[in-house]
Amino acid sequence: MPATIASAATGTEAPGTPVAAAEVTESYQIAQVSVGDVLKSATEEVNKAADAAAAEATGATEAAEAEAAESEEAETSEAAEAEATETETTEAAEAEATETETAETETGDSDALTTEGFDLSTATSLIDSSRLSEMEKMTLETALEQAQSNPALLDAALQQARGALGM
Repeated sequence: MPATIASAATGTEAPGTPVAAAEVTESYQIAQVSVGDVLKSATEEVNKAADAAAAEATGATEAAEAEAAESEEAETSEAAEAEATETETTEAAEAEATETETAETETGDSDALTTEGFDLSTATSLIDSSRLSEMEKMTLETALEQAQSNPALLDAALQQARGALGM
Protein backbone atom coordinates (compact mmCIF):
# COMPACT_ATOMS: atom_id res chain seq x y z
CA MET A 1 0.00 0.00 0.00
CA PRO A 2 2.80 2.52 0.47
CA ALA A 3 3.67 2.23 -3.18
CA THR A 4 0.08 2.92 -4.18
CA ILE A 5 -0.14 6.01 -1.98
CA ALA A 6 3.19 7.28 -3.34
CA SER A 7 2.05 6.57 -6.93
CA ALA A 8 -1.23 8.30 -6.38
CA ALA A 9 0.41 11.34 -4.81
CA THR A 10 3.08 11.82 -7.45
CA GLY A 11 1.39 10.20 -10.33
CA THR A 12 4.35 7.92 -10.86
CA GLU A 13 5.42 4.72 -9.33
CA ALA A 14 8.68 4.80 -7.44
CA PRO A 15 10.94 1.92 -8.30
CA GLY A 16 11.93 -0.34 -5.37
CA THR A 17 9.71 1.40 -2.86
CA PRO A 18 8.34 -1.76 -1.23
CA VAL A 19 11.88 -3.02 -0.60
CA ALA A 20 13.05 0.26 0.90
CA ALA A 21 9.95 0.46 3.09
CA ALA A 22 10.57 -3.05 4.39
CA GLU A 23 14.15 -2.14 5.20
CA VAL A 24 13.07 1.02 7.04
CA THR A 25 10.44 -0.95 8.96
CA GLU A 26 12.97 -3.59 9.85
CA SER A 27 15.50 -0.93 10.96
CA TYR A 28 12.77 0.76 12.99
CA GLN A 29 11.90 -2.53 14.71
CA ILE A 30 15.58 -3.24 15.44
CA ALA A 31 15.96 0.29 16.85
CA GLN A 32 12.86 -0.25 19.00
CA VAL A 33 14.32 -3.50 20.36
CA SER A 34 17.69 -1.82 20.98
CA VAL A 35 16.09 1.15 22.74
CA GLY A 36 13.97 -1.28 24.80
CA ASP A 37 17.10 -3.28 25.73
CA VAL A 38 18.94 -0.07 26.71
CA LEU A 39 15.97 1.10 28.81
CA LYS A 40 15.65 -2.28 30.47
CA SER A 41 19.40 -2.39 31.22
CA ALA A 42 19.39 1.18 32.56
CA THR A 43 16.34 0.43 34.73
CA GLU A 44 18.04 -2.65 36.14
CA GLU A 45 21.20 -0.64 36.95
CA VAL A 46 19.17 2.12 38.62
CA ASN A 47 17.26 -0.47 40.67
CA LYS A 48 20.52 -2.17 41.71
CA ALA A 49 22.00 1.18 42.75
CA ALA A 50 18.83 2.07 44.68
CA ASP A 51 18.83 -1.31 46.43
CA ALA A 52 22.51 -0.92 47.35
CA ALA A 53 21.90 2.61 48.69
CA ALA A 54 18.90 1.39 50.70
CA ALA A 55 20.92 -1.51 52.13
CA GLU A 56 23.77 0.84 53.03
CA ALA A 57 21.35 3.28 54.69
CA THR A 58 19.70 0.45 56.61
CA GLY A 59 23.08 -0.81 57.76
CA ALA A 60 24.13 2.66 58.86
CA THR A 61 20.83 3.17 60.69
CA GLU A 62 21.14 -0.18 62.47
CA ALA A 63 24.74 0.58 63.43
CA ALA A 64 23.75 4.01 64.78
CA GLU A 65 20.84 2.49 66.74
CA ALA A 66 23.11 -0.19 68.19
CA GLU A 67 25.71 2.41 69.16
CA ALA A 68 23.03 4.58 70.76
CA ALA A 69 21.66 1.60 72.68
CA GLU A 70 25.16 0.68 73.91
CA SER A 71 25.81 4.27 74.93
CA GLU A 72 22.48 4.49 76.76
CA GLU A 73 23.14 1.15 78.46
CA ALA A 74 26.60 2.31 79.54
CA GLU A 75 25.21 5.59 80.87
CA THR A 76 22.44 3.76 82.73
CA SER A 77 24.96 1.31 84.16
CA GLU A 78 27.28 4.13 85.23
CA ALA A 79 24.39 6.02 86.82
CA ALA A 80 23.26 2.89 88.68
CA GLU A 81 26.79 2.25 89.91
CA ALA A 82 27.15 5.87 91.04
CA GLU A 83 23.81 5.70 92.83
CA ALA A 84 24.76 2.41 94.50
CA THR A 85 28.09 3.86 95.60
CA GLU A 86 26.37 6.97 96.91
CA THR A 87 23.82 4.86 98.77
CA GLU A 88 26.55 2.68 100.26
CA THR A 89 28.54 5.75 101.29
CA THR A 90 25.48 7.38 102.83
CA GLU A 91 24.49 4.21 104.66
CA ALA A 92 28.03 3.72 105.94
CA ALA A 93 28.21 7.33 107.13
CA GLU A 94 24.81 7.03 108.82
CA ALA A 95 25.79 3.75 110.46
CA GLU A 96 29.07 5.25 111.67
CA ALA A 97 27.26 8.32 113.02
CA THR A 98 24.71 6.12 114.77
CA GLU A 99 27.45 3.93 116.26
CA THR A 100 29.35 7.00 117.44
CA GLU A 101 26.22 8.55 118.88
CA THR A 102 25.22 5.28 120.53
CA ALA A 103 28.71 4.83 121.96
CA GLU A 104 28.74 8.41 123.23
CA THR A 105 25.25 8.02 124.67
CA GLU A 106 26.07 4.69 126.26
CA THR A 107 29.30 6.09 127.70
CA GLY A 108 27.56 9.19 128.98
CA ASP A 109 24.50 7.28 130.10
CA SER A 110 26.46 4.46 131.68
CA ASP A 111 28.33 7.10 133.69
CA ALA A 112 24.95 8.00 135.13
CA LEU A 113 24.86 4.48 136.61
CA THR A 114 28.13 4.96 138.53
CA THR A 115 28.52 6.49 141.96
CA GLU A 116 30.78 9.24 140.57
CA GLY A 117 28.57 10.22 137.60
CA PHE A 118 25.16 9.35 139.06
CA ASP A 119 22.27 11.31 137.58
CA LEU A 120 18.79 10.15 138.56
CA SER A 121 16.99 11.50 135.48
CA THR A 122 19.50 9.93 133.04
CA ALA A 123 19.47 6.64 134.97
CA THR A 124 15.64 6.66 134.94
CA SER A 125 15.65 7.35 131.16
CA LEU A 126 18.00 4.42 130.60
CA ILE A 127 15.77 2.12 132.60
CA ASP A 128 12.58 3.41 130.87
CA SER A 129 14.05 2.87 127.38
CA SER A 130 15.17 -0.69 128.17
CA ARG A 131 13.36 -3.93 127.34
CA LEU A 132 12.80 -4.75 131.00
CA SER A 133 9.32 -5.52 132.22
CA GLU A 134 7.34 -2.69 133.76
CA MET A 135 7.68 -4.29 137.20
CA GLU A 136 11.49 -4.47 136.93
CA LYS A 137 11.65 -0.86 135.70
CA MET A 138 9.56 0.38 138.61
CA THR A 139 11.60 -1.60 141.16
CA LEU A 140 14.95 -0.28 139.86
CA GLU A 141 13.74 3.32 139.64
CA THR A 142 12.29 3.23 143.16
CA ALA A 143 15.52 1.76 144.56
CA LEU A 144 17.59 4.51 142.87
CA GLU A 145 15.26 7.27 144.10
CA GLN A 146 15.42 6.03 147.68
CA ALA A 147 19.19 5.41 147.60
CA GLN A 148 20.26 8.67 145.95
CA SER A 149 21.03 10.40 149.24
CA ASN A 150 22.80 7.38 150.84
CA PRO A 151 26.12 6.49 149.10
CA ALA A 152 26.24 2.95 150.58
CA LEU A 153 22.74 2.10 149.34
CA LEU A 154 23.28 3.97 146.05
CA ASP A 155 26.26 1.78 145.06
CA ALA A 156 24.18 -1.40 145.58
CA ALA A 157 21.18 0.04 143.68
CA LEU A 158 23.43 1.12 140.79
CA GLN A 159 25.05 -2.33 140.59
CA GLN A 160 21.59 -3.89 140.49
CA ALA A 161 20.49 -1.46 137.69
CA ARG A 162 23.67 -2.06 135.65
CA GLY A 163 23.23 -5.85 135.99
CA ALA A 164 19.58 -5.69 134.89
CA LEU A 165 20.48 -3.52 131.89
CA GLY A 166 23.42 -5.77 130.91
CA MET A 167 26.13 -3.15 131.48
